[in-house]
Amino acid sequence: MRGGVVRALLRFCLALIRVSEGQATQPRNLNHPSLEIGLVDYSTMTEGPPSIQWRDYYSVGDRQIDEQHKKVIEMINWLYEVIWEGGDRSSLPTLMRRISEYTVSHFEAEEKAMREAGFPGFASHKEIHDKLADKTRDMLFGSLQASGPDVRDVLRFLKQWWINHITGDDKEYVSYLKNARRDARNLVLVEYELSELIDALADNEGRFRHYYEIMANCLPQFREVWDTLQAQEGQHAEAMRQIRRFIEESPARFGVGKFSPQTARMMSRDIDQMIAKIERGEAHPRYALSFARDIEQSLVESDLEEAIWTDVAEVKDVLSRLSRESVGHRNLLLQVDV
Repeated sequence: MRGGVVRALLRFCLALIRVSEGQATQPRNLNHPSLEIGLVDYSTMTEGPPSIQWRDYYSVGDRQIDEQHKKVIEMINWLYEVIWEGGDRSSLPTLMRRISEYTVSHFEAEEKAMREAGFPGFASHKEIHDKLADKTRDMLFGSLQASGPDVRDVLRFLKQWWINHITGDDKEYVSYLKNARRDARNLVLVEYELSELIDALADNEGRFRHYYEIMANCLPQFREVWDTLQAQEGQHAEAMRQIRRFIEESPARFGVGKFSPQTARMMSRDIDQMIAKIERGEAHPRYALSFARDIEQSLVESDLEEAIWTDVAEVKDVLSRLSRESVGHRNLLLQVDV
């Protein structure tokens, strides 16, 4: 007698679920007396329990989280099937324990993602998780007790739980998560471009140093000028490497300014070509000097102080010093008269 009532309650609940899922072939009035317990003999129904079907609008837009939600639905469907079969219910405690444990595991995964993304609603969302996890555990294991909730209440709760959780609470934080991930990807791209720029500028400073070393051989009468320029270019290269370390530590505090990696690489190519010409004896010292002046003038006009954007005071001071010294380099070269 008790088993028949349980099956009747289950069929009633599943019929409601089918209606709410849009599976019914005709519109149903849920307030109609024929749907009240006792007025319809659900034990005569021959079809199996309707599974809870995944709908596209349940997707939160994150594949990993969607898969976890599908796993929850799959477990609830297993519970339907076990209860529907009646008879030996020895597997119920194991299945209910798995549902409860997976619920906690799923919530922990979501909370980890929220913390990593800096989700501002983390505390309130975790509170919802804690209450849902406790309620799920109490309902599932309580239904195994004679004085616990009946099957209809358990299934109704599970139905409400995953619908509200997926379509309500989760969509709110996943939307934030998507934006955070997009911002993170953009930050990675900016950091990469900045690193490329700083590396190119540091390489160029090393090229300048080598260039002035060659100029010392071309125009040895100005040895003091070339020694000064070589020493400062070496210091500039180290300053660029120092800036790169700042960027690696706090990439969000930097942005690309007037310079671009492509511009710096073009300058590298021009310097390499001129060095090759000098070494082959194809460039007159006067022409080599003019080239050096042009390069330093282009750095002055580009203004190294605005090569990158940053609010780090120490880096701004370094860039300002490099900019001033570039002006000094140009002026030194203008004093060389050949």
